Amino acid sequence: MRKSTPRNKHAVSVLLTTISIFNSSLLDLATVGIFDPEISPDYPTTLTFGPKYFESYHTFPDVNFVHGYNLGRNSSAARNALIESVPYACKALRDGKLLYWELGNEPDLYSTSAQGAVRPPNWNERCYIDGADEPGVTLQGTLMNHSSNVASIALQLNESRLLSGLPYNINPDLPFILGETNSLYNQGRPGLSNTFGAALWGVDFNLWCATNNIRRVHMHQGTNYRYQAWQPIDTNKVAKGTKAPYYGSIAVASFLGDIVTATPSITNLPLPDEQESAYAAYVDGKLDRIIVINMMEYNATAGNRYINHYPRPIEQYRFQLPEGCHGEAEVQRLMANGSDAITGVSFDGYSYNWELDNGMAVLLHNVTRGETVTVSKGGEMSIDVPRSSAVIIRLNHGRRP
Repeated sequence: MRKSTPRNKHAVSVLLTTISIFNSSLLDLATVGIFDPEISPDYPTTLTFGPKYFESYHTFPDVNFVHGYNLGRNSSAARNALIESVPYACKALRDGKLLYWELGNEPDLYSTSAQGAVRPPNWNERCYIDGADEPGVTLQGTLMNHSSNVASIALQLNESRLLSGLPYNINPDLPFILGETNSLYNQGRPGLSNTFGAALWGVDFNLWCATNNIRRVHMHQGTNYRYQAWQPIDTNKVAKGTKAPYYGSIAVASFLGDIVTATPSITNLPLPDEQESAYAAYVDGKLDRIIVINMMEYNATAGNRYINHYPRPIEQYRFQLPEGCHGEAEVQRLMANGSDAITGVSFDGYSYNWELDNGMAVLLHNVTRGETVTVSKGGEMSIDVPRSSAVIIRLNHGRRP
């Protein structure tokens, strides 16, 4: 089964910045950070942390942590500092708090990072994520593009195959996870990573991961980040609120359903265009639901110089379903005014905007909801999907997994 391992606790990744060194002499301080705005305005580029840092692991009850050990600094002093930090981490994460540990953060960038290379140019550690934010990156060509997702994740699947080939005593059937990922390098790009198009990217990206048996995907977040799912506080850069990518995660969770009591097997349904994708979810060996993701760019936001000045096209998808699938099926839509929208997003008629009810689900009355589609006795079904939107078809009408 392609699934995430069910756990009773929440999981939080704690991966320190590349330049992070433990110093046991900082007895009264948790962290000391140095900002260099020319390198990054988002976080300190050099971080020194002391024993009190590990007290943060006691802040949240019933939470498992992924602890990251520094690999970026390549020196005897840095290695000794890493080893010195281990007892503190072990003490703080005892009694079942440790979920995983990770050695090194984004090692594929060590020799190329715009925030300061920490390895020589010929350092060729195998890339973990093909997420370079380079000139030519576009919403349609980079994010709203199934072929781009397939190529990106293929690098991770090669790593998975190499790991699975190790002797069992080294790799005892460990689950393969993506411990930190998101849409674009350097915390995303405005106008791309914070749009509804990025929400559609997230749906396709995560479901392709599920199809290829990647057990967990941790979406990287941070205050003021362009690809964040939500902003928890008001700052002088970004207002508190729910962001467009959040809705993509809601759609993925809804499609996967209850992975504990009705574990789905996810399969890709190949479509002819790289700007569209579809997946099927099987439960107990039976087709239960289908999702179609149309990633054909349609821009409708005033002020966008690439706005489409014509009615939004609608694409029709036809499916031949297995024997036994017939009758009425429930339809749930992931919608916004266009791929460039950063507000006005809904899933199944609900908004999670902070302004409406502090981020709780609020049923909208100006969005179509409660649609059904007919599956013929011969198993034929067709569904209309506006460009830059997604739809879930639940074949067992009335039951929400």
